[in-house]
Amino acid sequence: MNAFGGPRGKKGDIMNILFIGIVLFVVGIVAIVTLLLVSSFNDQWAANADVPQVSKDAIQDVTSGLPGWIDKAILVLLFGMAFAGIVSSAIILLHPAMSVVYAIALLIITLVCAVLSNAYQDFTATPTIAGYASQFTITNHLIGWLPVFVFFFGIIAGAVMFKLRSVMNA
Repeated sequence: MNAFGGPRGKKGDIMNILFIGIVLFVVGIVAIVTLLLVSSFNDQWAANADVPQVSKDAIQDVTSGLPGWIDKAILVLLFGMAFAGIVSSAIILLHPAMSVVYAIALLIITLVCAVLSNAYQDFTATPTIAGYASQFTITNHLIGWLPVFVFFFGIIAGAVMFKLRSVMNA
């Protein structure tokens, strides 16, 4: 048995889709908190008279470039995990009767991702965080549309799992 209660070695199940949603939510929150901490450190570092100007400039460069780097990394993470989930869906062959169970599970996971998306938007709307969160334009857009992305990738993964069975049996 694996961590999700399924048989060992079984890949491409519905849990991959849930994993994508949860990881993006957590990474988005961690990115904003990281920028908050780095900005706070930068402010204190710049106020210190004993620190050389070269060091202050280096920390400022990191602080100003961080949102763009993280935004692009989260975009690559989303499509990388989605691609890996879809490819791993090709490993498992499910009977078409399981498509009903898969569809119900996908709807539940989409609802969970909608809750995560709303929680992220509530988190980024707080006055302390809003200024930092606004710098992550790609991340805010991706997590704002997280239920749509998860549902879309779930439909593709399901189509791969169920279509391959009919191809293998032909």
